[in-house]
Amino acid sequence: SFGYSDTRLGDNLYQVTYVTPFLRTATDAAGREAELAQQKQQAYELALWRAAQLAQKGGFPALQIENQSNDADVLVRSEPDYMPPPTPFWPGP
Repeated sequence: SFGYSDTRLGDNLYQVTYVTPFLRTATDAAGREAELAQQKQQAYELALWRAAQLAQKGGFPALQIENQSNDADVLVRSEPDYMPPPTPFWPGP
């Protein structure tokens, strides 16, 4: 459910999308925002790289970005980190 997607919209027009995989991130808002900004930039660069590959494959001398969107859908799930209870046969630390 992550990776590249490209659609040919015309003879010399493509729509390129890159979706990142699910990521673990910081629990504090500031840390999460910084990581989100980094991931958005990386996704943009990967989409741009794919666009350059398509331009090269199509024999175009250059490429032009007509519309850019750096949208992000963020789903935050909390998963507690805890140690399982010791077993009766486990001597412990």
